[in-house]
Amino acid sequence: MNIQREQDSGQNVYGSLNSHRSALSLIFPGNIGEDQLVKRFMKGVCRLRPPKPRYNFTWDPSLILDYLDKTPTNSLKAISRKLITLLVLTTGQRLQTISVIQTTNIKRSNTGLQIFIPDFLKTSGVNRPQPCLEVPFYLDNPNLCVANTLTMYMDRTKELRQKGCDSLFLTCKSLMVLLLNKHLVVG
Repeated sequence: MNIQREQDSGQNVYGSLNSHRSALSLIFPGNIGEDQLVKRFMKGVCRLRPPKPRYNFTWDPSLILDYLDKTPTNSLKAISRKLITLLVLTTGQRLQTISVIQTTNIKRSNTGLQIFIPDFLKTSGVNRPQPCLEVPFYLDNPNLCVANTLTMYMDRTKELRQKGCDSLFLTCKSLMVLLLNKHLVVG
């Protein structure tokens, strides 16, 4: 394989060529990545064909926030959706992280909530700290305050939780079973 030919073809960008370089360094003896000519070539490719951003546009979160601000939270389904959306938007965490939140790992302070995530996640690694989500109280708009919404959700689901259930989020299916067992009517 000729890396210069790959670059001349116009099909590959810096990342692809760098992958080729890495593959070649596995096959050939010595350290190709440390070779001055290869370094110089790769630097030139990076300047000629700089890496492109992953996304060409960004979206406006105010559309969702406006919707959530106006949405009533009179049902458990509505407050669940609102809480999950606000948590994802404000923490930037993956849904996997949000799904493993345990009620016993939520600590309240004067300024907000701290949510500790001790579970092993896709992003977990050796010598990499587990996430601790800081959720401050948002006094400007209590209707969009994640800490208030989370506290309200925990209060609403307190009676529905079975003994030993520590997961923050309850599924609709398990809630229906609990409600039917308690002969409650869902509103």
